[in-house]
Parts: sequence; structure tokens; C-alpha cells
Amino acid sequence: MKNLSILQPAPIFSVLSILSFVLIVDLRAAELKTVDDFRAAAAKANAVLTIPDWEQTPEAVDAAMKNAIASANKALDQIGAQDLGKVTFKSTVVALDDLTYKANLASNKATIIKETNTNEKIRTTAENAVKVFQECAVSIDYRDEVYDNQT
Repeated sequence: MKNLSILQPAPIFSVLSILSFVLIVDLRAAELKTVDDFRAAAAKANAVLTIPDWEQTPEAVDAAMKNAIASANKALDQIGAQDLGKVTFKSTVVALDDLTYKANLASNKATIIKETNTNEKIRTTAENAVKVFQECAVSIDYRDEVYDNQT
């Protein structure tokens, strides 16, 4: 006499496998949508839908990070050089938020490149760029002219 409890899972597994395969094939058979297919919906929401530009070479990754750091430092210099009698929320807090956003955007892109790019040289360059950014981010907290200008 056969033990049916041992044999029963195999047909269920086979049925589930076939259903999964059919679903996968069906999903792949569906028409793929492009960014243009979503532009009308984005326009209704007053949004702009774009594909991000990604750095494609080690030199581009390095340059993007250097540019982001230089821009952040320039903005910090401008914030720190303000006349204390004329500073505003917008010229300080908003400006800090804006420069941090832009710098973090470059760092996040480099992090994604570091983790996903198939080219080892680009990944290594991105890893180094992230390290440079992290050092820069720490140094921002020590910019006395920005945070401790009491003169």
C-alpha cells in the first residue's frame, strides 16, 4: 500500500509551478510601458516625469562628486559670509537644506552605482566617491563661520 500523504504534495507543487509559469509568461507578454506612457498622468498631477542621468564612466562619477562637494562648499561659504543683521530663515536654514539635498543626491547616486554597476572600475570609483562625500559631510558640522558666527 502506498503512502498517499507523501505523493500528494508533488501534484500540488506541480500545479503551483505551472500557475506561476503561466503568470510570469502572461506578465511578460503584456505590453511594456515607457516613460512617455505615464507623462499624461504626471501632467495631471503637475509633475514632471524624467529619467535620471547616471554617470557612465569612472571619471564622470568622480567629477559628479567633486562638483557636488564644491557646490556645497560654495553655498556654505555664502551662508557663513552673510551680514548677521540681514540673515533670514531662507538665507540660512533653507539654503542649508537645499545644499544638503543636492549633495545627498550626488552621494545617493554614487551609492547606487557602487552597489549595482557591472563595471568594477566604476564601482570602485563610486565607493571612493562615497567615502570622500562622507568625510565632507562630517566636516560641514565644523564650519564655524556657518554655525557659530556670533560676531
